[in-house]
Amino acid sequence: MKNFTIKKVFINGKLVAKDGEKLFKIRGERRTPTQNGINIKDFESSRLEVKATGSSAMVRVIEVFDGQIITSELIHKLPIIDGIVQPLPEDDILKVSVINRYGHGNIGNGFVKGFGIFDGALASTVAHDSHNLIVVGSSADHMMRAVNVLRSGGGGLVAVTSDEYMYLRLPVAGLMSHESVNLLACKARQLNDFVWDMGSRLSNPFMTMSFLSLLVIPQLRISDRGLFNVDERRFVDPISSS
Repeated sequence: MKNFTIKKVFINGKLVAKDGEKLFKIRGERRTPTQNGINIKDFESSRLEVKATGSSAMVRVIEVFDGQIITSELIHKLPIIDGIVQPLPEDDILKVSVINRYGHGNIGNGFVKGFGIFDGALASTVAHDSHNLIVVGSSADHMMRAVNVLRSGGGGLVAVTSDEYMYLRLPVAGLMSHESVNLLACKARQLNDFVWDMGSRLSNPFMTMSFLSLLVIPQLRISDRGLFNVDERRFVDPISSS
């Protein structure tokens, strides 16, 4: 037997659920007190930049793959304008930052390939395992907008474009919601649809993004302390050479 449908559930001889619906009331349901779980100080878009000298640089880029949590390391030539390394959205090279949201002030910056977003940003406070704030975007300004939505709302998942944004709020520690699983699943699907309209072809862009900061899975990761090469077990500079 590979699949089956549960029609009725009995506990101690009493029917408690039928056809997927509970037949009992929950007493004393309590809501977890919530407070804004994002403590980011002295934040401005310039802190999301990778700085370098010259006109171009060979840069380490995290490459993601649909349906997988492993990554690879690419070396890509990126332009430098006014001392700031530029993303290339037309080549699917975007910026990525991990911002410590517990008041320590650390920010790690780098570049990522595979999200397919030409104009906009994604940000989330679900970022394994420390659950700092992670943001991927085509520009520091878009990323700043996404971060500020999460800061004011107390966390969750957000996608922004130049004209609009969609926000799935997770007020309990920036990780959970008081809403029902059915309602939350519906909102998550709508958010994924929004991101797909932005150009991404990842099955679950936010899930993929949430594992970029998990420093135990090969090959190249990012934390609020910077880029981390898992194979070599060391932090590395975003700039490979100039």
